[in-house]
Amino acid sequence: MKKLLFLLLIPLSLFGQNRVFDRPGLSGRSFVLDRQGGDMFIVREHRYSFDSTYVQVLSLDANLNLDNIGGVILDIAKLSWMNTASPIHDGVIFGGANLGFNTLPYFIRMDTTGNILYSSYFNNLIDGQNQVLSIDINGSHLDMFTWADNTRLSYYMLNGFVDGTFPTALQVHAPSGIEFRVDNSEPTGNDREFVVVCQSDSGSSVNDFLTVMKVDSTGVLWSVIHDHGTTMNFELEQGNGLIKLMDGNFVYQALFRGIGGALETRLIKFNTMSGAVIWSKEYFESGVKLYVGFPFETSDGGMLVSAWNEVLMDQLVLKIDSAGDVQWSQRFEQNNISAIPLGVYFKDDNGQMYGYNNNAITEMDETINVCDMVPHSGVTAVDVVFDVKPVTINSTTIIPVILPMPYKMRSNTYNNVQTCVSSGLSETNLLLDVNIYPDPVIDILNLDLSAINSEVNIELVDLQGKSWKTDVVIGGQEIQIDVSKLVSGMYLIRVAADNSVFVERFVKN
Repeated sequence: MKKLLFLLLIPLSLFGQNRVFDRPGLSGRSFVLDRQGGDMFIVREHRYSFDSTYVQVLSLDANLNLDNIGGVILDIAKLSWMNTASPIHDGVIFGGANLGFNTLPYFIRMDTTGNILYSSYFNNLIDGQNQVLSIDINGSHLDMFTWADNTRLSYYMLNGFVDGTFPTALQVHAPSGIEFRVDNSEPTGNDREFVVVCQSDSGSSVNDFLTVMKVDSTGVLWSVIHDHGTTMNFELEQGNGLIKLMDGNFVYQALFRGIGGALETRLIKFNTMSGAVIWSKEYFESGVKLYVGFPFETSDGGMLVSAWNEVLMDQLVLKIDSAGDVQWSQRFEQNNISAIPLGVYFKDDNGQMYGYNNNAITEMDETINVCDMVPHSGVTAVDVVFDVKPVTINSTTIIPVILPMPYKMRSNTYNNVQTCVSSGLSETNLLLDVNIYPDPVIDILNLDLSAINSEVNIELVDLQGKSWKTDVVIGGQEIQIDVSKLVSGMYLIRVAADNSVFVERFVKN
């Protein structure tokens, strides 16, 4: 494995911020919402147990610091889920499901001081187990989509206003012989017009596909089936991270969930006028198929997407062009998964970009210059087959019935944890010709220094910067390093000679 590390004149930027927020509950969904002036909300559910779930709203300033309503916790009900949240000029609206014998889809509006303006639920949405899945606010208009986790014979597009009134709703019916559930909805830019991606099946566990459609308040404008195929033991297909691009088309992540929880993913771009697929891509590193996250469009018309290599344990950020091909990639050097941005992005009013996972928010720019991101290569895009065919979908207009939903408030203290701490391993590097093998290694790591004709300083460190072994040798030879006593994991070897530094990762089995 021969590595040539060329001159990097610009070291990593340390101006990017990373904040890690502890989660009191065991699990739950999280949303980071942009507000004017760079401020933001974090809206998170905390599932302490099956019968004890809370929704917490944190308000942060532009520097990611908690402000006056940090720590407000909303106790919706003993059996509740929070599925979505959206910012409004004076606060936030979030919604989900009030669980029980009959699932009741709820929505709640909170202002910036933490006061609840209304708490309501829909009482006449048939098909059972309906939940508010997504919320879109456009001026005074408030539109929501639901999904039903029971018979999956329909979903609702609820057309209302930010004052909490909903004059009409559109019930969209699954085609005969098909069940579907909404995974994602995204506005097209026209009033109350959306593209919707639905997880679908025809009753066969090996015949899962996606139903994609454009709808407005009058009905379904067009609808097609995206069948991306499945592989053995990968059956459940979902469409996630749907976004509209600057060219007017849309892109989403297709996810296949296999037996035992294994995942496969790909990115799909399609035409906004018909649903026709423009391209469908999978991404590989060293022959290993990557798990890719949700796309984020950059100012040049390309996209950023996170990626994970479970074999090499690489956490990557990929920059792809409008055709889906890789332009560059960077690797996150920390092994603390709670601090790694996992690929959901948004921009604030100042044009700043953020990536986040459930516990961390990372401030970045479109070159991903943040703490401990280093240049990387070797990721390629591969075209994959797909099938698109039209399907007829009907709809019915109804009048929703809305009732007040009881709630109670409580508050507690809350602490955000840490900023991103650099391992200190990123520095200006000059050309060094070094060969290390094998990788992964069990006992002996071979280091070929035959191209170096001077004294060489060698250091083995872990990804947190702890030094495990140091040595000084003379170049022009191949040496062996005993790593048998190192615990299994990922390490870096640092080779310094002639005012040049080579840093390369290896895996100890």
